[in-house]
Amino acid sequence: MMVRSVVMMTALALCAGSTSAQTPEDAAKAIAALAGYDRSQSRAPLVAVEELIRDSGGNAELRRALRGALANLLGSSATQDARLFAARQLWMLGPGDALPVLKPLLLDDDAVDLACYALGQDPAPEAGQALREALAAAEGKARIALANLLGERRDADAVPALCVVANGGDLPAACAAVRALGKIGTDAAADCLAKSLESPDATVRSAAMDAALLCAEALLTGGNRARAAAIYTQLAGETYPAAVRKAANLGLNNTKLGPPLVLFDGQNLDHWEGNLEIWRIEDGAIVGGSLDHPVPHNEFLCTKETFDNFELRLRVKLSSPDANAGIQIRSQREPGTPAVLGYQADMGQTYWGCLYDEHRRDQILVNADQETVRNVIALNDWNEYVIRCEGSRIQLWMNGHLTADFTESDDTIPRSGIIGLQIHSGPPSQAYYRDIVLRRIVPIE
Repeated sequence: MMVRSVVMMTALALCAGSTSAQTPEDAAKAIAALAGYDRSQSRAPLVAVEELIRDSGGNAELRRALRGALANLLGSSATQDARLFAARQLWMLGPGDALPVLKPLLLDDDAVDLACYALGQDPAPEAGQALREALAAAEGKARIALANLLGERRDADAVPALCVVANGGDLPAACAAVRALGKIGTDAAADCLAKSLESPDATVRSAAMDAALLCAEALLTGGNRARAAAIYTQLAGETYPAAVRKAANLGLNNTKLGPPLVLFDGQNLDHWEGNLEIWRIEDGAIVGGSLDHPVPHNEFLCTKETFDNFELRLRVKLSSPDANAGIQIRSQREPGTPAVLGYQADMGQTYWGCLYDEHRRDQILVNADQETVRNVIALNDWNEYVIRCEGSRIQLWMNGHLTADFTESDDTIPRSGIIGLQIHSGPPSQAYYRDIVLRRIVPIE
């Protein structure tokens, strides 16, 4: 009861007549009065300190005093609620002069979480140096917490220290260090993860696989395609679990992709040519066909440019389950006619996800399992179609499900051509296409 009275009196005194204390001594007194605080009490003393902090801008001496007093409270035997409050306020102020008090707390299992919270994402070089030094000396829970925070900070300078922990005998800390290396995602981090992938401990190896995938993604984002491809190629090997191989193969595909080319942005048809009495833009989508009268023959809206190796992503929809359409790839217009000949990623009726050879061989090259496809598509809504052409291989995905994987054996068939959007002849119907983005597949130098 006495502690609560003192806290309340201090808070009331600070709030009365002035919105903030003006001297370092008053700040230290207000913060020290929080030592016995718990959340069942009035927030008045917390509000008083928050106002002090808010009004301390421009007063360097007062801010130094606030940081020091909060750090002392954090390292004291104050209640957990009081120390958590102190950590939050230090995070807002930036540790600054509080570092000398925070450093020993980084080695204390009971205080490390609060100390790490206080340091947070402080960009000051001194904060990073303190964390790296603490990791080298820490044990137990503190070592894990420090490794986690260094990973969250993407601290490239911490790689040597993390590598020591990753290859040490403390397995929980080793796993934390491995995960941190994956988030940092540098060449040096990748070198260390290569060692962890060969760890005799299965738990560390498993963590290293996930971390290596994350590291490769970071390297790819940073423009290091060659190193990312090397990591993905290793993880796609037969000695790795199926889920890891699948993720690695997807990543490997991404390392080959150039910058996105938006073929349709919902605004214009600058990249396209075709019969504009049949094709138009409605509500940000390309629409072909009519709901008022039959479509007399197959119609195509085609790109003005040709493409060879690429990944094409777009969203598609049909006006009814009976409608029929598709996306032409590596195709050519037949002079003097509306026809287009070449590969078609099929849509509609019983042809969703099939690969068809339009107006050339006039046959289905890969017949997708329609029972499976119907479980992954929305017949009356938008669906994502992904088409990948690389060399003689063509792959189709619908809503992330692989529906066709075809390798062309006829060397006379062109490996490049236009892209075309089709509405099939027949009863009144419409096909809709939007979000059309192409990325060329480019060699890794």
